[in-house]
Amino acid sequence: MDGVLIDTPKFAWKSHNLLLSKFNKYVSDEEIPEYLGRSLIDQVNLLRKNFNIDINVEEYIQEFEENAQRYMGYIQKNETLVNLMEKLKEKYVLGVATSSNKDRASTILKNLGVSEFLSVVITADDIKKHKPDPAIFLEAAKKLKIAPNESVVIEDSLNGIEAAKSGNIRTVGLVTKYLSVEALSEADLVIDSLEELSEKLKSIEGLNLSV
Repeated sequence: MDGVLIDTPKFAWKSHNLLLSKFNKYVSDEEIPEYLGRSLIDQVNLLRKNFNIDINVEEYIQEFEENAQRYMGYIQKNETLVNLMEKLKEKYVLGVATSSNKDRASTILKNLGVSEFLSVVITADDIKKHKPDPAIFLEAAKKLKIAPNESVVIEDSLNGIEAAKSGNIRTVGLVTKYLSVEALSEADLVIDSLEELSEKLKSIEGLNLSV
């Protein structure tokens, strides 16, 4: 969801770096891919490890989510995305498997105007193991009543691609400012934008979609 349906990482990392400034630390664009696709708590624990800083995880997450609320209100219905989802829904069963929590995911999907196209929404609250573990994608496939090898995941993160592939799920890598075509080479298919999706998915038969 984040980074695929909407470019939330740019806001998220402004918030992370604001909080990290208290420790005189900063995560550059080149370093961000290591964290993408992970749940918030996993991101915070990785920041603690990488920077060797004593973060109070509970307080950090609370401040982060308060900052995140400031931009949630700016998320509006995306007609281009709605039209794409409407088109995809004619051929595929659609679901979202996101490392965001349930409340945040629900708000974003509702504001984007795409909730009605989704048969399943699985969040970090629904599973115990997070990306790069495949649990979230396997749970989505289970809820959709489809075999993992009949599914495809659209991902903007290396952690997400690793998770899907380890679950025997095919992957579409979405190029972003953080990851190039070359960086996404492990994906079965790479696209520059979601607008390419309908046409290029014809090359992968027998699938359903999770983003």
